[in-house]
Amino acid sequence: MSDLPENNSQPVTVIVPGPAAHGDAAAAPAMQPRRVNVRALSIGLLCLMLLMLVGVVFVLPDLVAERPSDPPAPAAPSSTPPPPPPVDAQRLAKEKRAAENILGIVLRKQTELEAEGIATWGGQDYDTVLDTLAAGDAELQAGRYAQALDGYEKVGAQLDALRASMPDRLAFALGAGDAGLAADDGPAARRHFDVALAMDPNNERGRQGMLRARVLEEVVALIAAGAADEAQDELDAARNRYASALALDAHSARAKAAHDAVIARIRQRDFNAAISAALRYLDKGDFAASRAALNEADAIRPGAPEAADVA
Repeated sequence: MSDLPENNSQPVTVIVPGPAAHGDAAAAPAMQPRRVNVRALSIGLLCLMLLMLVGVVFVLPDLVAERPSDPPAPAAPSSTPPPPPPVDAQRLAKEKRAAENILGIVLRKQTELEAEGIATWGGQDYDTVLDTLAAGDAELQAGRYAQALDGYEKVGAQLDALRASMPDRLAFALGAGDAGLAADDGPAARRHFDVALAMDPNNERGRQGMLRARVLEEVVALIAAGAADEAQDELDAARNRYASALALDAHSARAKAAHDAVIARIRQRDFNAAISAALRYLDKGDFAASRAALNEADAIRPGAPEAADVA
């Protein structure tokens, strides 16, 4: 074996058995091209594998990086509403305390003004206060404490404004009550004096006005009856009716004027009657009776020239 030469660098000869009919000389030329084709095929496959390896290592990453990514598909609209934002429990607790504190202040103000009759004299302004207060209560019950606080602060400001308006409201009510008396409008007079006394129960003008307003219809009726008596020359009956009217309302200007007028007519009537009696007695020669009649006339109208002429 040692005598054989090394042939590592020589190509391997593949011996393919063939038909022996042609002989060894004919088979030798046919085997040479087949050895060359196998070697070339191996080299080609090796080169192809090297090229593929280079492509995988160097080219493929660049292709992947350069390939534009598909835009994300738009999200389908959700059929359910978004969840509410998280509740700040500490903030809500603070707002609730603030709203309840203001509510306590407002209720104290309301209680004080109700003791001063705001339900009577507040009118539409107080109705607005009650509406605003009810709206604030609704916000508080619904847990909207900031809105409740705003509402209660408005109520407080409205109540303060009503209190500040009391002097002007009192003056107006008293004036309107007096106007009702002057117009013989008892219901209007009573309504306005009631408002005035709700604000100031001890107001003397309001108290006197209310007393007069309560009997106004009766006073007016007596004055009308007295005028009817005067029209019939029933002066004494008229005087009595006017006196009754004054007994009910001593400050009634109409009753006083009617009473004074009928008294003047009665005095004139009595004076004329005394003068006539004096003349009759004088004609009869009854000087004593005539003098008595003249004295009566002088008592009615002292120093009257008619009495002096008779004397």
